[in-house]
Amino acid sequence: MTDILRGLALGAVLLFVTISVGLAADRTIVLRPGAGSELVLDRAFDTVLIGDPGIVDVRARDDRSVVLVPLNPGVTNIIFVDDENIVTANIEVRVQNTDSASSAILALKQLIAR
Repeated sequence: MTDILRGLALGAVLLFVTISVGLAADRTIVLRPGAGSELVLDRAFDTVLIGDPGIVDVRARDDRSVVLVPLNPGVTNIIFVDDENIVTANIEVRVQNTDSASSAILALKQLIAR
């Protein structure tokens, strides 16, 4: 009986997290290795989930702001969850080398010039 109740509770939590992820405002932040950035959120958070901690590190300053520290090029996401386990923000983070960004711009300009 306890296992059934635990399963139902887990299912309810996953349902609410799924619904709240769909409602969270998505943003994309582009960073360069070695250039951190402060991120201030609209709502307080309790937990931070990092999709790929090898790409970006998150250092909490207080319950509404963090410092994003880019580690390696790549794309990941950061999910902020409040004390009631509701997702308050889902942020995509792209860490790009300056050279690769410049190369992409140059390639786009060349494509347009054709």
